[in-house]
Amino acid sequence: MKKICVTLSFFVAFSYVGQSRASDIPPATDASKIRWIEGYFNQLKTLRANFTQQNPDGSESHGTFYLSRPGRMRIQYAEPDKRLMVADGVYFFYADPANDEVSKIMLPVSPAYIILKEHVSFTEDSFRITQFSDYGKKVELTVINDDEPEYGSLTLIFDKNPFQLSRWEITSPSGQRTTVDLTNIKKDIELSKTLFDFQG
Repeated sequence: MKKICVTLSFFVAFSYVGQSRASDIPPATDASKIRWIEGYFNQLKTLRANFTQQNPDGSESHGTFYLSRPGRMRIQYAEPDKRLMVADGVYFFYADPANDEVSKIMLPVSPAYIILKEHVSFTEDSFRITQFSDYGKKVELTVINDDEPEYGSLTLIFDKNPFQLSRWEITSPSGQRTTVDLTNIKKDIELSKTLFDFQG
């Protein structure tokens, strides 16, 4: 599982959503907004978006992200990148045909489980909110995992109108940054169940 967590920046980013100790939540005015972010995920049923991933080496990756809560996710990288990640409700799969690699872990022990489980909460486990900003048309939330410092920090950026996750940034302990931007976001739409079947 460690290899999967460390190498998949896109996937690890989503794994951080929704976790923080209650004692570390910012002042009450911000805490109410954080509850609003929790509500965004808890009310979300399905989502489809295009993504652009800016990698630390300056390269770009593109693809399509699908989410069907609870339990299902698909991250499909665009050609020539053939990587694929699928959560089918029981397992999380990662396939990299270019390197002849297929990995599988139980979904509850995967990093993605926090946003795929029935109820998302920012008051669980070892994640800590380090910064919360509400400015202009954006809201930003930065979290770290005190138990896994090698993951670095994650900043989630939301548009306010309409309220939706539009970007996240992963900063490694060494300062390297991976940024993922979502575009053409469609939520609560019908998605084929076959998207979340892994054929490896």
